Amino acid sequence: MDKSMPAFLIGLISSIIGAICAYLFWIIFVLISTLTTDTVRVLLNIFPFINLATFAISFIGCLFCLRRARIGGLIMIISSALSLICFTVICIALKTVSLTFVLFWLPTIFIFVAGMIGYKKKKVL
Repeated sequence: MDKSMPAFLIGLISSIIGAICAYLFWIIFVLISTLTTDTVRVLLNIFPFINLATFAISFIGCLFCLRRARIGGLIMIISSALSLICFTVICIALKTVSLTFVLFWLPTIFIFVAGMIGYKKKKVL
């Protein structure tokens, strides 16, 4: 049994905060998308929703860190990479990056770090 409590705690806290931020991000961009063109509207409606789903996946990954840290770490790394892709696409579609967007990225970065901690966990015999 290889468990990683630091990866679990960092992943759990970041997943909860990230899910709240992603939900707010989704609400804001649904309101912004009413003022944009069709292609950008689709991006602003779908990618924040996918981002919200990635935080749910990272929550599941942090739960895996209680039993199998390497698998949980890998799940968190993949979900944080998908979340970062979603954030990047949204910033490119809006052609802007502000401090607010960077603050929304912080939970994703912490989940990536937690995933690396869990993935690097050595197996205990």
